[in-house]
Amino acid sequence: MHRPDDAEPNSALRLGLSHARMLKMSDDVLCVRFSNTKDPKKLVVAVALLDCTVKVFHDDSLKFFVSLYGHKLPVMSMDISSDDSMLVTASADKNVKLWGLDFGDCHKSIFAHQDSIMCVRFVRKTHYFFTASKDKSICYWDGDHFERILKIDRQHFGEVWGLAVSGDGSFVVSCSQDRSLCKYVRTEDQVFIEEEKEKEMEQLFEDELINDSNRKAPAMGKEKGEEDEGDNDNSASAAKRTIESVRAGESLMEAIDLAETELQAISDFERVQKKKAKEAAVAAKKRKQEKKKAAEEAKVNALPGTEEKDDDEEVSSKPEKATRPPNMLLLGYSPLKYVLHTLRRIRPHDMEEALIVLPFDYVERLIRLLLQLISSHLEVEFCCRVLLFLLKLHNSAICARVGLFNELELLWQRLRTQLVENKSRIGFNLAGLKYLKRTIDEERTGFVQEIAATPATRNKKKRKVEA
Repeated sequence: MHRPDDAEPNSALRLGLSHARMLKMSDDVLCVRFSNTKDPKKLVVAVALLDCTVKVFHDDSLKFFVSLYGHKLPVMSMDISSDDSMLVTASADKNVKLWGLDFGDCHKSIFAHQDSIMCVRFVRKTHYFFTASKDKSICYWDGDHFERILKIDRQHFGEVWGLAVSGDGSFVVSCSQDRSLCKYVRTEDQVFIEEEKEKEMEQLFEDELINDSNRKAPAMGKEKGEEDEGDNDNSASAAKRTIESVRAGESLMEAIDLAETELQAISDFERVQKKKAKEAAVAAKKRKQEKKKAAEEAKVNALPGTEEKDDDEEVSSKPEKATRPPNMLLLGYSPLKYVLHTLRRIRPHDMEEALIVLPFDYVERLIRLLLQLISSHLEVEFCCRVLLFLLKLHNSAICARVGLFNELELLWQRLRTQLVENKSRIGFNLAGLKYLKRTIDEERTGFVQEIAATPATRNKKKRKVEA
């Protein structure tokens, strides 16, 4: 605080600055940061230059201490931790570097953002720091373990140019090119780094799927032999691959694995039961023969005059039929019905992409399960639609599999009979509905004619009475 020389003696004091020292640098200066120590002998000043380096000087003598280099583009922002042990630099090369101020060694270099990093700030009394970037996101980092804790995006519509952290670290304020300020308040909710990594991977995967518009597939409703008229895009699938369709494909693969495992377990259980029943029958027959032989020997050795009891009657006690405990993962369905239930749960607009993402190994296994479903008369029409789409999509690969191709030919003979029966049943029901409609219309017409004829009859009766 000082009073200007030309001011009146009773005028108020005002804040001012006076030039004390000057240090010329070899290049343009982009950023300057002081350390936080109260000891003037340990106080240092860090200067970021346009030549992509950071030079550190002693504050008391302005003597050169150490030079930090490694960034490929100029450093846009930097900060020093509260204990003066760590310096963090953020550069236009999208990297963040952590330096030790004791010897100037680089602890870690982190690829932090998808665009230039405009600002970096430490949280007071910690080694946690925030970074703001032109990619419209803000990241929260752990400087000791070199891990990203949290990513905040989709809050600003423009590039994030700066941020400030409160003294107690309870909130952060950011500013953006879209002329907005955003305040982020710390909550008591726990953050798990693994979950955040999974969310980021899912988001990246979904963005990649949305941007991937080159893959095309035949539509499920398109018949074989139809040709497009006009644009070639008409032959492409109307649906786009999304994270929901990929998850639907994964759930379908899990259902196929579970159904095949359960079918194999049921087959093994039935085979073991048949083997046990056969062994039990052989043992019962052997016991019967031994008992009969013992009875004959007893009859020969019996004393005259003694009465014998007739033990020839065999008490046939059949063993109780063993039942296999159901698999709780099937939700009470049989293996085939569980696969059908999983297919039915997929939303119609995700069905095509869910079938497209299946590897051909799973496609072949799904086709065999669909063949069993159709042979069991379960949702024949729906299974045929799914089967036809898979056949169109993997036509050449399926034709190359001789065993699968023979199964399809055998199914076609059975399926034609089933479809004809369904068509006849639908035609019969349709004819019955038409008959009922015609009967109702005739009754309604007769009722209207009767009502219309009633007033004329009354008029005739009146004329007869008057006469």
